[in-house]
Amino acid sequence: MDPFAEVAVTVINSVPLDPRSVRSLRVDAAHTGPTGARDRRSLTLDPGRPIERFTAHYPRFTDDFALEAEAVASLTPAPGTSWPVRVGPVALATADHVIRVTPDALGVSVVRAEADPGFFALAAAAEVTLTRAGRPVAVARLTADEPAAALVVPGAEPLDATVEALESGGQRIVVARHHGTPAIRVPASAVQVIAPDEITVRLTDDAAALPYLALTLTDPRATPGPCASKAPPRSAGRAGGPRSSRPSPTPTAWPTSPPAPTAAPGRWPPPRRARRAHPN
Repeated sequence: MDPFAEVAVTVINSVPLDPRSVRSLRVDAAHTGPTGARDRRSLTLDPGRPIERFTAHYPRFTDDFALEAEAVASLTPAPGTSWPVRVGPVALATADHVIRVTPDALGVSVVRAEADPGFFALAAAAEVTLTRAGRPVAVARLTADEPAAALVVPGAEPLDATVEALESGGQRIVVARHHGTPAIRVPASAVQVIAPDEITVRLTDDAAALPYLALTLTDPRATPGPCASKAPPRSAGRAGGPRSSRPSPTPTAWPTSPPAPTAAPGRWPPPRRARRAHPN
């Protein structure tokens, strides 16, 4: 019988490794080695590989297998600073030879943000800023090429989020605010004018020379029913000042067949009058 036993150790990571938020995440494991002494190894977790495995050997007749693990993370600097934020080392659970790296175990908060594809047809980008107690702790820019982000910040306290739409000229417009929300969705409607307070119409030189101009404003959300009126909408004229249009008259319902003849009540057809005999 082989005096050494083999143990498969699995590392499962559920912390999103967005490079815009996390620079590195390392797991340091210590376990019983072939000589009975502690062996140590380090694993740097990759964004595309949430599961890592390694094999350990220990003397089965003289020692029991023991496993300990801890994690250390390096986060991107907070806005306005230049030093990365170090998290850990923190101890991790190792039940059944499985090392689990979770946001709770690491002591971090995760906020996921994603913008709908239609948003970028109206804005150049969206910027999500996380603040805690009024101080910015993380920021991510969403673009058409990278419409989603996972922000990882130290601490478990609630976070406030501000979403800004960025125009091509550099102008910023705040389109949403959130408090304590773990997932933020930025819809295209965030930059669409649903109910404008004011509508401005400017005439070109060609239109200004016309003797009369009618403007019709319709609500694109309204869907006319099958019994909608066909009367033209009210118009605003230029020549001679505004003109008012009278409401269209109500159409008269004509019968589709001639009316039936009337008769005395109780008898139909009406009685025929007797003809008087003509004297010869």
